[in-house]
Amino acid sequence: MLPYSKEEYQQAPIFPDASAGYIILRDHYDDLLRNLNYPDDDRVVVPASPRHLGSPIRRIKYGAVTFMINKGLYIFQIAVARGYTGKTEDGIGLGTSLEDVKKVWGAGELKEDDSLATLWTPTRYPWTMLRIGSGSDQVQRVSAVIITDLAKNNFEFEDHYPRGILEKKKRMIIKHPVEKPLED
Repeated sequence: MLPYSKEEYQQAPIFPDASAGYIILRDHYDDLLRNLNYPDDDRVVVPASPRHLGSPIRRIKYGAVTFMINKGLYIFQIAVARGYTGKTEDGIGLGTSLEDVKKVWGAGELKEDDSLATLWTPTRYPWTMLRIGSGSDQVQRVSAVIITDLAKNNFEFEDHYPRGILEKKKRMIIKHPVEKPLED
Protein backbone atom coordinates (compact mmCIF):
# COMPACT_ATOMS: atom_id res chain seq x y z
CA MET A 1 0.00 0.00 0.00
CA LEU A 2 1.35 3.41 -0.91
CA PRO A 3 1.48 6.12 1.73
CA TYR A 4 -1.29 8.67 1.83
CA SER A 5 -0.59 12.17 0.57
CA LYS A 6 -0.84 15.09 2.99
CA GLU A 7 -4.06 16.15 1.28
CA GLU A 8 -5.61 12.71 1.90
CA TYR A 9 -4.58 12.77 5.58
CA GLN A 10 -6.02 16.25 6.00
CA GLN A 11 -9.39 15.20 4.52
CA ALA A 12 -9.75 11.96 6.50
CA PRO A 13 -12.83 11.60 8.71
CA ILE A 14 -12.53 12.15 12.45
CA PHE A 15 -13.78 9.35 14.71
CA PRO A 16 -14.15 10.83 18.23
CA ASP A 17 -12.17 8.93 20.87
CA ALA A 18 -10.49 6.82 18.18
CA SER A 19 -9.01 8.24 14.98
CA ALA A 20 -8.07 11.13 12.70
CA GLY A 21 -5.80 11.28 9.69
CA TYR A 22 -6.42 7.58 8.90
CA ILE A 23 -4.48 6.66 12.06
CA ILE A 24 -6.00 5.32 15.29
CA LEU A 25 -4.92 5.70 18.89
CA ARG A 26 -2.59 2.95 20.03
CA ASP A 27 -1.18 2.30 16.55
CA HIS A 28 2.55 1.60 16.71
CA TYR A 29 5.17 4.15 15.63
CA ASP A 30 6.43 1.77 12.91
CA ASP A 31 2.93 1.47 11.44
CA LEU A 32 2.61 5.24 11.40
CA LEU A 33 5.90 5.69 9.54
CA ARG A 34 4.89 3.07 6.98
CA ASN A 35 1.79 5.14 6.17
CA LEU A 36 3.37 8.59 6.10
CA ASN A 37 5.20 9.71 2.98
CA TYR A 38 7.76 11.92 4.76
CA PRO A 39 6.83 13.60 8.06
CA ASP A 40 7.36 17.36 8.25
CA ASP A 41 8.85 16.96 11.71
CA ASP A 42 9.84 13.94 13.81
CA ARG A 43 11.51 14.75 17.12
CA VAL A 44 11.73 13.74 20.74
CA VAL A 45 10.43 16.38 23.15
CA VAL A 46 10.27 16.57 26.93
CA PRO A 47 6.98 18.25 27.86
CA ALA A 48 6.84 20.40 30.97
CA SER A 49 3.28 19.22 31.60
CA PRO A 50 2.72 17.61 35.03
CA ARG A 51 0.67 14.92 33.24
CA HIS A 52 3.79 13.60 31.48
CA LEU A 53 6.14 14.12 34.43
CA GLY A 54 8.99 15.24 32.17
CA SER A 55 9.13 11.90 30.32
CA PRO A 56 10.43 12.17 26.76
CA ILE A 57 7.85 11.60 24.04
CA ARG A 58 8.08 11.62 20.26
CA ARG A 59 6.13 14.21 18.25
CA ILE A 60 5.49 13.69 14.54
CA LYS A 61 3.90 16.42 12.43
CA TYR A 62 2.46 15.68 9.03
CA GLY A 63 0.66 18.64 7.49
CA ALA A 64 -2.16 19.64 9.83
CA VAL A 65 -1.92 16.41 11.88
CA THR A 66 0.32 15.93 14.93
CA PHE A 67 0.90 12.51 16.49
CA MET A 68 2.33 12.04 20.00
CA ILE A 69 4.13 8.75 20.67
CA ASN A 70 4.75 7.35 24.18
CA LYS A 71 7.86 5.60 25.46
CA GLY A 72 6.41 2.24 24.36
CA LEU A 73 6.25 3.66 20.78
CA TYR A 74 2.45 3.75 20.64
CA ILE A 75 0.35 6.72 19.59
CA PHE A 76 -1.33 8.25 22.62
CA GLN A 77 -2.54 11.49 21.04
CA ILE A 78 -3.67 12.69 17.63
CA ALA A 79 -4.30 16.40 17.09
CA VAL A 80 -5.62 18.16 14.00
CA ALA A 81 -5.44 21.92 13.48
CA ARG A 82 -5.65 24.62 10.81
CA GLY A 83 -5.74 23.11 7.34
CA TYR A 84 -7.53 19.90 8.36
CA THR A 85 -10.84 19.55 6.50
CA GLY A 86 -12.03 16.14 7.70
CA LYS A 87 -15.12 16.03 9.92
CA THR A 88 -16.97 13.58 12.11
CA GLU A 89 -19.89 11.67 10.64
CA ASP A 90 -22.22 14.22 12.24
CA GLY A 91 -20.39 17.20 10.72
CA ILE A 92 -18.18 18.40 13.59
CA GLY A 93 -14.80 19.74 12.53
CA LEU A 94 -12.54 22.77 12.57
CA GLY A 95 -14.54 25.98 12.37
CA THR A 96 -17.72 24.48 13.83
CA SER A 97 -19.17 26.81 16.45
CA LEU A 98 -19.20 25.56 20.05
CA GLU A 99 -22.94 26.23 20.09
CA ASP A 100 -23.44 23.86 17.12
CA VAL A 101 -21.17 21.23 18.71
CA LYS A 102 -23.30 21.29 21.87
CA LYS A 103 -26.49 20.90 19.80
CA VAL A 104 -25.09 17.73 18.22
CA TRP A 105 -22.99 16.21 21.03
CA GLY A 106 -24.85 17.50 24.10
CA ALA A 107 -23.27 18.32 27.45
CA GLY A 108 -19.57 18.79 28.03
CA GLU A 109 -16.95 20.39 30.25
CA LEU A 110 -15.08 23.61 29.49
CA LYS A 111 -11.62 24.02 31.09
CA GLU A 112 -8.14 25.41 30.48
CA ASP A 113 -5.18 23.14 29.74
CA ASP A 114 -1.53 23.51 30.77
CA SER A 115 -0.95 26.12 28.05
CA LEU A 116 -4.05 28.09 29.18
CA ALA A 117 -5.94 27.16 26.01
CA THR A 118 -9.68 26.69 26.39
CA LEU A 119 -10.72 23.07 25.85
CA TRP A 120 -14.21 21.59 25.69
CA THR A 121 -14.65 17.87 26.31
CA PRO A 122 -18.01 16.31 25.42
CA THR A 123 -19.42 13.98 28.05
CA ARG A 124 -20.16 11.32 25.44
CA TYR A 125 -16.55 11.36 24.09
CA PRO A 126 -14.23 11.64 27.13
CA TRP A 127 -11.06 11.10 25.06
CA THR A 128 -11.84 13.92 22.61
CA MET A 129 -11.04 17.55 23.39
CA LEU A 130 -11.93 20.50 21.23
CA ARG A 131 -9.69 23.55 21.46
CA ILE A 132 -11.94 26.59 21.37
CA GLY A 133 -10.99 30.00 20.01
CA SER A 134 -12.88 33.10 18.95
CA GLY A 135 -12.77 34.02 15.29
CA SER A 136 -13.07 37.47 13.77
CA ASP A 137 -16.84 37.16 14.21
CA GLN A 138 -16.29 36.69 18.00
CA VAL A 139 -18.04 33.31 17.86
CA GLN A 140 -16.38 30.52 19.83
CA ARG A 141 -15.31 27.95 17.26
CA VAL A 142 -13.34 24.69 17.17
CA SER A 143 -9.71 25.52 16.33
CA ALA A 144 -8.25 22.04 16.97
CA VAL A 145 -9.48 18.51 17.70
CA ILE A 146 -7.34 16.49 20.10
CA ILE A 147 -7.95 12.78 20.59
CA THR A 148 -5.97 11.46 23.53
CA ASP A 149 -5.63 8.16 25.34
CA LEU A 150 -6.35 8.94 28.99
CA ALA A 151 -5.40 5.51 30.30
CA LYS A 152 -2.92 5.70 33.20
CA ASN A 153 -1.11 8.91 32.24
CA ASN A 154 -0.94 7.82 28.59
CA PHE A 155 1.82 5.26 29.15
CA GLU A 156 -0.12 2.07 29.83
CA PHE A 157 -3.32 1.07 28.11
CA GLU A 158 -6.68 0.15 29.59
CA ASP A 159 -9.61 -1.24 27.67
CA HIS A 160 -11.64 1.98 27.75
CA TYR A 161 -12.12 1.67 24.00
CA PRO A 162 -11.88 -2.05 23.13
CA ARG A 163 -9.38 -2.95 20.42
CA GLY A 164 -12.05 -4.82 18.43
CA ILE A 165 -14.05 -1.62 17.98
CA LEU A 166 -10.93 0.27 16.93
CA GLU A 167 -10.12 -2.44 14.37
CA LYS A 168 -13.64 -2.15 12.91
CA LYS A 169 -13.26 1.62 12.69
CA LYS A 170 -9.85 1.20 11.10
CA ARG A 171 -11.28 -1.08 8.41
CA MET A 172 -13.90 1.59 7.69
CA ILE A 173 -11.30 4.29 7.11
CA ILE A 174 -8.38 2.56 5.45
CA LYS A 175 -7.68 3.51 1.86
CA HIS A 176 -7.90 0.05 0.33
CA PRO A 177 -10.74 -2.43 1.07
CA VAL A 178 -10.08 -5.40 3.31
CA GLU A 179 -10.52 -8.93 1.96
CA LYS A 180 -12.16 -10.20 5.15
CA PRO A 181 -15.75 -9.03 5.86
CA LEU A 182 -16.51 -7.19 9.12
CA GLU A 183 -17.79 -9.39 11.93
CA ASP A 184 -20.03 -8.35 14.82
